[in-house]
Amino acid sequence: MRILTRTLGVLTLAIALGAVLAGSASAASLTINGSIQGSGSWLDIATIWTCSQSPPVSDREVKDCGSQTVPYSGSGGPHTVRLVAASNAGWTFQRWAGCDSVAGSMCFLDVPSGRTDRTVDPRPIFKDRVSPSLTTLSLIASNVDQGRYTVNWSASELGVIFKCALDGGAAVPCDSGYSFTVPEGRHTLGITPEDRSGNVGATTRALVDVFETVLDEAPAEGAYVATWRFAAHTGLGSGIECSIDRGRWFDCGGASGPLTLPALADGSHTLRARGVDVASAGFDRVPATRAWTVDTTAPDTTLTDFKLGANEPVASFRCRVDGADVPCTTILPSTPGTHTFEAAAVDHAGNVDPTPAKLTWTVEVPAAQTVLVPTRVEVPAAAKPVTLDVFYSYSGGRLTRLVVSGPGPIKLTVKRPGRRATATSVKKLVGKRLPKRTKITVHAGDQRKTITLR
Repeated sequence: MRILTRTLGVLTLAIALGAVLAGSASAASLTINGSIQGSGSWLDIATIWTCSQSPPVSDREVKDCGSQTVPYSGSGGPHTVRLVAASNAGWTFQRWAGCDSVAGSMCFLDVPSGRTDRTVDPRPIFKDRVSPSLTTLSLIASNVDQGRYTVNWSASELGVIFKCALDGGAAVPCDSGYSFTVPEGRHTLGITPEDRSGNVGATTRALVDVFETVLDEAPAEGAYVATWRFAAHTGLGSGIECSIDRGRWFDCGGASGPLTLPALADGSHTLRARGVDVASAGFDRVPATRAWTVDTTAPDTTLTDFKLGANEPVASFRCRVDGADVPCTTILPSTPGTHTFEAAAVDHAGNVDPTPAKLTWTVEVPAAQTVLVPTRVEVPAAAKPVTLDVFYSYSGGRLTRLVVSGPGPIKLTVKRPGRRATATSVKKLVGKRLPKRTKITVHAGDQRKTITLR
């Protein structure tokens, strides 16, 4: 027996003929140009010449298996090379091409006798019979853009292409990481895989519930108010949850109508409201928000050298001369007699100073004497001085927290019911037991603010 070997890349091919007779150099030969289409292998059962193609490939891809030459010398009938094909998992053997004869998965190639040379191109053809499928699927909702989702997935094969259809619409090419935006409501995204052999897999559907929350009634953004009211609605949700100042979420209303909120201390606050559905545990990923300032404390008006001011930024002043309402820029009377000018500051929340600033003067006119009297009250432009702010917590008869900020040195006086006021400091006061209706007055520069413990 005689063995011929040849190395092609990483593939070693070997052919051994059962009977090759020594002869002249002019003997005939058979040149085999082997290839394979699809995923499978073939084997020369007599000489262990093999060629294989592993997934993933499509059933249209062809792999070149190299060439071998089988010589023949001597006389006698023709000799035959026999090749047998075997498919890989998920593939099916279809047929042989380029063979002299075929029996099932076997290909027969005749080695010529005499002086005739031949070249043959045998090729087994395999068919991909397994459709791809999605093996993982995840939905990521945006917390910034209302109704925007990103979908990630993986497939059972490599090289798969996908098409996406939203709510039964036209399918478009897509890949994992596909993003889409939909309005409030229930939506379906269908994802269909197709492998490179043209096998189309089953459509996987992702269900999306988009909730939207609308504030129908609320203070204007950034407004100062003494009282407030909120109302909202959600289309898909069965109710509404609220969060105050980034606190925990709590039930605050039905699918539409007014919202029930707790009492809030003076200061800045932020409301978040989201529609929810108890049955599906779904909720609005981008809640409706509103920021506003609660201000229930009236301003304190100042009047110095006919210049109006207040202990906080104000929206306007209300003025009276001798008991009658007048514009604050009015010319003051110069007629003989006693006159009174009153001014009350009105803050941005609409709180009016209950104790207006007053100025009283008397005009006397001696004979042949000119009297100079004030002619106009100067109202400076609304300034924004450093504002005195007081924040506190009172629970179980104890002052648990007191935070004071403002201009100049800060002084405190405490007036318990039925007792005289005493001076103290923030540090000494926090943590003390104090009866209800205790009044704490904070002085900072020329500003003053009083809180009543309730």
